[in-house]
Parts: sequence; structure tokens; C-alpha cells
Amino acid sequence: MQRVLRSRVAYALVSVVLLGTLVFVSGCELQSSAPSSGAADENAATDLSPQRDIVSMSGEVLPARRATLAMPVAGQVNSVHVQAGDVVEAGQVLLELDDASLQIGINSARASLVAAEADLAQLSAGPRAQQILAAEAAVAGADAALQQAQAVAASAEAGVTAASSAVLQAQSSLKGLEAAHQMA
Repeated sequence: MQRVLRSRVAYALVSVVLLGTLVFVSGCELQSSAPSSGAADENAATDLSPQRDIVSMSGEVLPARRATLAMPVAGQVNSVHVQAGDVVEAGQVLLELDDASLQIGINSARASLVAAEADLAQLSAGPRAQQILAAEAAVAGADAALQQAQAVAASAEAGVTAASSAVLQAQSSLKGLEAAHQMA
């Protein structure tokens, strides 16, 4: 709000300075164009009435800043609290969305919470034999997958070592061929 007020005051000051400069310059031109007689005539009448210059300007006032709004959630607008061109402040409520879909989500989350609390209570009572067997089978499967992954990694490492050896051998052969070519 203070920034908007400051920018409006700044625009007003600039406008006043420009108008004052224009009036001053036009007044100087009027005085310099008046004939000067060189000697003062005591019988001459002096016009001391203020002169008025009319300055007419046109223009367009543009906003200093614009803002594009984006809501954190999608929904239908129930009410709008501001109009286009209104000055707003941070935290001011601009519009209200229909919260029916949000209420449904809240109720669903509450139901999920109740189900999770029931599962927690059941697990806190201790594991059943079936759960223990299932967990042991999962651990055995994970161990087998780990061993397979380690075997694949070892095979890949052996391939890299073999490829490195082949590169070194090819480089050595290339050096020998280049030396023979230079001698020929």
C-alpha cells in the first residue's frame, strides 16, 4: 500500500514540476517579447493584473505494476471481494472458493486416519505367524535380488576390465604401426 502511495506522490510531483516549468518558460517568453522603450514614461499606465496561461495536456495513466493471480487449488468462485483497479494489500482476501470438494477431501483423510489407527492398534498387539512368514519370505526375495544384482555388477566390471585391456593392446599396436610407417 505504501509503495502505491509513494508512486502516486512521485507522479504528482513530476507533473507539478513539469507544469511549473512550462508556465515559467511561457511567462519568460511573454516578458522578453514586450517592447522596451529604454526610458520610463511616468504617464504610461502599468498593467499589474496577473496573466493566465492555459496549458492543456492529454495522456494515458498506466499502472506501475500488474499482478497475475493463481489459486493454490482449483474450484468455483463463490464471491469476489475486489473490483478491477482496486488497490489491495498483502494478505487481503480477494475472493472465496467453494470448499465443498475440499470438505470431501478432509472427510476422506479423516477416514484414512481412522483406518491407519486401526492398523496401528492391530500391529501393536504383535505380529501373527502369517505376518512373520510373509516378512521372512520378503527378506529372502530381497536377498536373492541383491545377490543377482551383485553378480550382474561383477560381470559388468569384468567386461570393463577386458575392454580396457583391449584398448591398451590396440593403442600399443597403433604405436607400432605408426613407428613402422614413419620408418618407411
